[in-house]
Amino acid sequence: MGIIKNLLGMGGFSPATNALLAEYMYGELSQSEQEVIMQHAIQAFGAGGFPNAPVDVVIDHLNRQTRLVQMNFIAYGFIECNIEPPLKNEFWHKVKNPFRECERVKSGDLEATQHRLKKEHGIDVCLGLMSLEFSVPNTDAYSANEFG
Repeated sequence: MGIIKNLLGMGGFSPATNALLAEYMYGELSQSEQEVIMQHAIQAFGAGGFPNAPVDVVIDHLNRQTRLVQMNFIAYGFIECNIEPPLKNEFWHKVKNPFRECERVKSGDLEATQHRLKKEHGIDVCLGLMSLEFSVPNTDAYSANEFG
């Protein structure tokens, strides 16, 4: 199916959907909830590209990624916390390699997904213009289960 999606130019739909859903949901969280999701995103990013690097090196590389890539790692954070999108019939798409798959995302993929989310759910969400600024996690924030 991956080959067909790429031939049809649909390779960017999954990372575009995950990024926009994560953008929508992340903005609705409290700061402590955001920190928990961010911690999981940092762990996923480190495991995928920097498994033996210190956390500050991982964070430095994550901070240099595009907002699209970052939000796909935020989506991983939601997945790790077993938090599904709160919108009917929406789900996290399988994105094996956010670095490679986000390169395939075209502005049309984002626009089509934005239009669909607006039409089907009445939400107006767009990808933030600035990259997120990840920081060394406050380990006290993760000792409590923020999401019950």
